[in-house]
Amino acid sequence: MLRYYGIFSFLILFSTGLNAQQRTVRGTVKSEGGEKLVAAMITLVNQKGTVLKYAGTDDKGGFLLNMPVSGEELWLEVSYFGYLKERQQVTADRNIYDFVLKTDPIGLKEVVVKAAPVLRQGDTLSYHVESFATGQDRSIGDVLRRMPGIEIEADGTIYHNGEKIQNLYIHGDNLMEGRYGLATKAIHRDMIVRVDIIQNHQPVNVLRGKVRSDKTSLNLVLKDENSVKLTGKMMLGGGTPGQVDASVSPILLNKTVKMVNLAGLNNAGVDYRGNFRKLGAAGLTEEMKTEFAQVPLSQGTAGAPDLPLKNYYFNRSGLLTLNNSFTNRRDMQFRVNLNGFTDNNSRVYDAMQENYLEKDTVVYREHQSLTNRSRALRGSLNIEANKRKYFLNNRLELSVENDRDASALDFNAQSFHQKLGKNLYSFSNDIHWIPALKNKGVGEVRWFINKTNDAQTLSMGQGIPPGFTGDETRVLESALQKVRIPSLSSQGYLSYKVAGTILTQDYKVGHTYEVQHLDTRLSYREAGQKVVLPVDAQNDLRWKREALLLSSAYQLKYEKFYARLDLPLTLQRITYREQAYDLDEERFDPLFTPRASLQYEFSAERKLGLKYSFNRLLGNMSHVYRGAVLQNYRALQANNADLQEKAVHSAGITYDYQKSANMFFANIGGFYNHHSANTLVSMILEDNIQKMVLLDQHNRVTSTGVNAGMSKYIFGLKATVGLKGSWSASSFEQIINGMRMPFSGNSRVLRGSFNKRFFERINLLWEPAYNGFSSGGKAKAQPSFTHNSYRISQDVNLGIELPGNLLWEITAKHSYSGQSGSGAVKYFFLDSKARYTHRKKKLDVSLEAVNLFNIRNYTLYSLYSNQLMVNSYELRGRMLTLRADYYF
Repeated sequence: MLRYYGIFSFLILFSTGLNAQQRTVRGTVKSEGGEKLVAAMITLVNQKGTVLKYAGTDDKGGFLLNMPVSGEELWLEVSYFGYLKERQQVTADRNIYDFVLKTDPIGLKEVVVKAAPVLRQGDTLSYHVESFATGQDRSIGDVLRRMPGIEIEADGTIYHNGEKIQNLYIHGDNLMEGRYGLATKAIHRDMIVRVDIIQNHQPVNVLRGKVRSDKTSLNLVLKDENSVKLTGKMMLGGGTPGQVDASVSPILLNKTVKMVNLAGLNNAGVDYRGNFRKLGAAGLTEEMKTEFAQVPLSQGTAGAPDLPLKNYYFNRSGLLTLNNSFTNRRDMQFRVNLNGFTDNNSRVYDAMQENYLEKDTVVYREHQSLTNRSRALRGSLNIEANKRKYFLNNRLELSVENDRDASALDFNAQSFHQKLGKNLYSFSNDIHWIPALKNKGVGEVRWFINKTNDAQTLSMGQGIPPGFTGDETRVLESALQKVRIPSLSSQGYLSYKVAGTILTQDYKVGHTYEVQHLDTRLSYREAGQKVVLPVDAQNDLRWKREALLLSSAYQLKYEKFYARLDLPLTLQRITYREQAYDLDEERFDPLFTPRASLQYEFSAERKLGLKYSFNRLLGNMSHVYRGAVLQNYRALQANNADLQEKAVHSAGITYDYQKSANMFFANIGGFYNHHSANTLVSMILEDNIQKMVLLDQHNRVTSTGVNAGMSKYIFGLKATVGLKGSWSASSFEQIINGMRMPFSGNSRVLRGSFNKRFFERINLLWEPAYNGFSSGGKAKAQPSFTHNSYRISQDVNLGIELPGNLLWEITAKHSYSGQSGSGAVKYFFLDSKARYTHRKKKLDVSLEAVNLFNIRNYTLYSLYSNQLMVNSYELRGRMLTLRADYYF
């Protein structure tokens, strides 16, 4: 394995060497009549015709090209629409090359203009799709993964040079409302001509040129914006053991009507939840939302394994998602998004958690078989007008979610059954109007209202540990925990903006109103009778928060400097009452939370940024309820503190470097956060239960970190190389079994990628990674303890395009992990896929084999402060699936 990492390091050093040994050539491009030809394409090619470098002429017809020093014969070729191509051989004794192009007498019929792979125009960086696509690729998402500078996380989130994409547009429209995972998978690559990365993107037309934005957005540019043809894909698949996978995705995309829909069902480990996941912004402006306090109940404590979902997801799922928009002649857009989801899935796992104390170690062991039944329906209606004189938007959203889960659990040699029910109803409406005023100012009016009802019930059968009653000798027949939280929130503000050449001012006044009611009951059955626990296991808490916002913000743009200063002052009043605990509190607090940022642009592709913010936060309803809540079979939580107060200082620095002509992207940054609060978590660990209480004690948490990344297309190798890494450290305190203990931890992450195309038919993607974590703590008069864990992994994808429209794809995943006090754990997963394409009938037939080595169990180690968690999961095993995809 070290040999592979050595090869990866050599490739990076090799690419650096190529860039280091360079010479510069320059020249001009003119027509026979002496006209300076702007944006003519100059390419450096070798004897085989491989493009090694390229550049475009400036507004004076001149060009400058940095080229590698090489012993092979090289030529400069110049092409320009309407003119014949010219070429000159590059010699060692010559650095100036002037071209005079002749008019092409047959012009349009025989001149073929090839777009440059990457071009920059101001703040927009454009990728030509066909320059990066291969025979393996079907969706635009497949091609995005090959573009230098663009990274797609496992959940579908897209980043460009370390910056998260805030909006994904389809030919200028935010059709998916931030849930763009479906779009990147469903839209065929042939429908998109280029991908635009738009930096400092201001999507609201009335604010363009007046209010600067630091957003980065991605726009998929349609090849034919006037197409009225309905396209899409129908897929039918089946396999062993007993697998079914079927879907239909009709798509229609033009400048007036856009439609990306999907209906599907499967039991083959395909997760439809990604279509619900919000990866970017829901609208063109900053999203308003309410973070209601929650008291969640759960059946288990073990999370999901860090494997592709198809390896462990035992499911029966169905999905219907409709994403449709229509723009009328007055540029008023109507958009409807509807998502319906049903799923029955199961999971079997063994878990062990070791809790390290100053004199002892408390161990929890469990074996659980879970069955989850989920139903969800979410819909939104959006009406929007984005004009130069005004912006108007109204978004109405409704959501209904229902879960019915059950499990059989063995916990510390005790066996019992559980049932968990969840019902969540949500309604919200957001109306937003931004008009341009006669005095060149800009007004703004916005009102957002949100109402939810969250109801949960957790029941446990005979055999449960009676630790939460305080008497370990009692034998309980069952326990029942109920939680209900109805909530209502209203937010509104008025704003006035004064835009200037250098200084832009924004003054805002707003009001927030929030009410919640926490109603919880914990009861159990003993000797055939229902027993309601005393008052300390009940809650009837009424919570209200009101706030008046007074804010001023200033944006300064002077030459290459850009600065922003926000000075919000919030006058906040909070009341909460609970008669059973004689709790009747009211407080008024002025909260001043300034934020400042500074950016210096060395050029359009080199930027240095600094940020600082101070935030004073007050807690929510979940920090003040007194009655204990049984959150799961072993966790009982309550509070014994006043409202939490937290002061947060945050600072960060970033440096962004891009050289799009050479397809090189790099970034580096660092951060520091300091949290101080008036509350501290106290945890009591007993044999069968852990009790958590929030206490009135000072607490401090600090965290620091650095991160860096780079991506480079190496022309000589025709390969894309990427490398990113991060280091972070944190420290905090916690009370465990009455002992106050400081903890510290740090994590290290290093990831690489190597994407290379061989012989125009073989594509290799190699992604090695290292993850390390250390944690430790020390109590007074006790020896300190430290625990370490690490993991080395690599993912390999090899695609081979065979004669006869055949494609063979091999995917391998290898991991090697170790941790303090136990041996190493190794895994190797191998998948294979063969695909035949009938181009005339637009048909793909594929045979996919997943988990060829039939691995049925997977163990995951994780560390956190004083805890070591070892989770072992049951996997799906070997699967074979035959699929037919028809593109219409």
